[in-house]
Amino acid sequence: MEGRGHDLYAELRGLERRARARRAALGLPSSRREAQKELARRNVQLDGRRISDWLPEDPLDASAPRLDGEAKVWALVQLWAKWAEEAPPPRRFIAGLIEAAQPVRQVAAPATAALPAHLMSLFEEQAERGEVWPYAIHSGTGARRSLSAVYIRQALTPRGRSGPREEAASTVEEFLSSSDARHLFIEAGPGSGKSTMMARLAGHLSRRLLDGGAGAGTGTDTSTSTGTGTGTGTGTGQNGQLPLWATAAQLASDADGVDQALTKMLFRGAQPPEDQNRRFTAMLEEIETGLPPGHTWLLLVDGLDEVPTQQERARLARHLATLATSQAGSSGRMRIVLTCRPLHRVERAYFTDAGFQHCRVAPFDRAQLEEFALRWFGEDEPGRAQAARYLHQVDEARLEEVTAVPLLAAVAAAVFEAWPEKGLPHNHHALLEQYRAYLTSAKAHQREGLFRQLVTNAGHDQEALRAVEFLRNHLEELLRHAAIEAVTQASPDLRASALDWLSGRVGARARTVIPGWGEQVASLMTTSGLIVDSEGSLAFLHASFAEHLAAEAAALSLPSRFDGASRQWQDFTHDAARLGGPKARPARAALLHYAHRHPRDALEILDWLQRGRSEEHHFLAGFLLAKGSPHTADHLDTYLAKLPDLSAPSWQLTQHMSDPRVTRALRSYAETSPEEQVRQSALEALAVHDPAAARMIADRRQPTAAYDGPERVDRWDAEPSTVEDSWLVASAPVIQALLDTLGDDTRHDLGEYDHLVCMLICSGPDALDGLIPRSTLVQALQRDLPSWAEHAEDHLLHIMNSTAHTPEARIDAAEFLLEFGGDHQPRIAAVLGFLASDPELSIDNRWAAAEALAELGAPHRAQARQFVHQMATDPTTPAYQRYELTAYLTGTEAPTPRRDASGSGPLPGL
Repeated sequence: MEGRGHDLYAELRGLERRARARRAALGLPSSRREAQKELARRNVQLDGRRISDWLPEDPLDASAPRLDGEAKVWALVQLWAKWAEEAPPPRRFIAGLIEAAQPVRQVAAPATAALPAHLMSLFEEQAERGEVWPYAIHSGTGARRSLSAVYIRQALTPRGRSGPREEAASTVEEFLSSSDARHLFIEAGPGSGKSTMMARLAGHLSRRLLDGGAGAGTGTDTSTSTGTGTGTGTGTGQNGQLPLWATAAQLASDADGVDQALTKMLFRGAQPPEDQNRRFTAMLEEIETGLPPGHTWLLLVDGLDEVPTQQERARLARHLATLATSQAGSSGRMRIVLTCRPLHRVERAYFTDAGFQHCRVAPFDRAQLEEFALRWFGEDEPGRAQAARYLHQVDEARLEEVTAVPLLAAVAAAVFEAWPEKGLPHNHHALLEQYRAYLTSAKAHQREGLFRQLVTNAGHDQEALRAVEFLRNHLEELLRHAAIEAVTQASPDLRASALDWLSGRVGARARTVIPGWGEQVASLMTTSGLIVDSEGSLAFLHASFAEHLAAEAAALSLPSRFDGASRQWQDFTHDAARLGGPKARPARAALLHYAHRHPRDALEILDWLQRGRSEEHHFLAGFLLAKGSPHTADHLDTYLAKLPDLSAPSWQLTQHMSDPRVTRALRSYAETSPEEQVRQSALEALAVHDPAAARMIADRRQPTAAYDGPERVDRWDAEPSTVEDSWLVASAPVIQALLDTLGDDTRHDLGEYDHLVCMLICSGPDALDGLIPRSTLVQALQRDLPSWAEHAEDHLLHIMNSTAHTPEARIDAAEFLLEFGGDHQPRIAAVLGFLASDPELSIDNRWAAAEALAELGAPHRAQARQFVHQMATDPTTPAYQRYELTAYLTGTEAPTPRRDASGSGPLPGL
């Protein structure tokens, strides 16, 4: 706040200081979190992070409370005045300070002035949220500057539907401004900047709408791709993008459904519509009629992977895909941008089939990392010198791959600031551990104060004092328990879970004897720096840190010594060595934790893995080497020597190995291997280590072919995203294995994939029908595995109802659904009737739909016969098909229609 706005900052800061001093003298807590909780008891919901926005350490970073938040500010002033034991200032005085602190805005353009009032409130909130870091970095309190000041705009690399080769990269704003722009489905690993990108996009567009900027559109930036400028929208002739920003978990968890969740967001803080049951799409079209011409709705949905179950994700994915193909989505009046960690290709098909452009977030390159360092530390001295030292330490520690992930670049910057002379650690695991130590030390004083308060509150009750001592000694274990809950449970209540865990170990007496026991336990959990308290609920500041602690918990449950002959170790390494499935990644992360904690055993594990005969064991050895697990030179040499016998995932792991011997081995294979596949794999991996050498070798082999480099793999996990697809690449063996295990006690192995297997069965490649008729599979699922049958039924309904699928697939799905009975028949009849009467479809498809309709029973046979008669008498129907249809109607023998390879007509000569 500047000028007169500084008066509000000074007034609030002084009142808070006096309140804290008085409470401290009385031995009472006085933090902003305590203020938030006290106000919540008075039904005043105050975001604790927003207090920090109003009153940061540096007055120049302060932001003014919104005018419509005056009541909340006044409630806070009254509370602090009470704590300070003084009379509050006049409310009119505080209201005047708030009004004076409001930022000066441009006069709104006529188009912006036409926006409804409740949308202006929505954009106000999104603009504020768009300036807040999505995760805390500095001492658990967030970056010292606003997000827009530090944010580095990343590029998106589009992925074609026919192959993995990436095309030219563009920013999300450029995608949204292009003339042939489509809906966007953005995949990237954890910490790669997806949520930050969405925050800045929503905040930037909302701010431009509020300020009445020209166009207020996608805001194609006139600055460089690494900048954060606020250039004028050039777009496609549309006047503006109206952002509506939500998390996928928020949409999926709303009890009233996705449509109502979006409607509630649209009308937040405003009088709700009279008809509460109206769908979002209908509300959207109605609202559009009151908007200036050319405005487009932009639905931003962040974190599909955070929807906890595959069934819930599939349900939300189907709704978004339907929304994308609706009239508003097809006409361009509404666009969807969706972010997610890499999905299985079967789940991804929802969006590619609906016409989404599939993109990946490009990691930081060197220029972007340098720009980030300058923004983080400051472009003026001493910041510029700090940035140079930070980059030097990144180079010394060979952390180029790690700091290409934006989250880890920020983590490394925080660790560097804490211990500038110590030097950055040499791998991702050690960096996270050092960051954890930094946060713990930064909160040590607060933690000790909370424990002293607990001891005081326990009084002389020995059982309560023992509970406090247990909590002191097992706080890290409690945090690991919270991490397990966070990664395994849907919408976990970490506070309640922590209290239940403690009660199971120390009894329930602490809850009843110690005043504020629950609040103090929650506060102690936040002193880890990895957990934050937001509006009374606890959450990990980033899912990556929850996964890190959960992996640590799994590693601690392993035996203290490695024994390759033990069944426990064999089962565990079997899970870790699998190329796909829900157990694989967590098991690998736990094994990495174990290896770093037990360096001597880590060497034995590598010896044991490299004596194995399966490719999976060698892949796991390569994973440990790429992640910086303790190893010897012989372990690396053994892995490099085995590479020609291994498949693509193992080759891709070499992209994350920094030892010079890796580069030499890759170059040798690329130049001298007699096998083309080995040469190509080596060339792509070499291009990461030595692009010039890779280009020279490629030019020598194919002088006229342009070499555009390899497809880079996931920098966070050191694993290719295609690994998760590998278990379904050979679909026929998977289905055969499924058949072999139906009714067998070993079926739990495939049960991990129940939802995806059913999706594959219902809509997989036609080659599966050569193995076994799909109807037989569906019947087997229904008979032997009811839980799988539920997935299959749900997916078949989607196929039958979706125009994105081929008529053949929809007819097959309708016929398969009959196996489930229930109340599907009316809908099946309606879909088949629509297909049979659609003049745009081929006669073969219409005839097949009519035959399927006739099989529904007597009430539908007459209708089916009428459809066949219409086709037989239609002069546009080819003569040979009229003959076949007429023969079918009269009951005489006629050749069965045979389709060509495309399924669109008869074979030649029929």
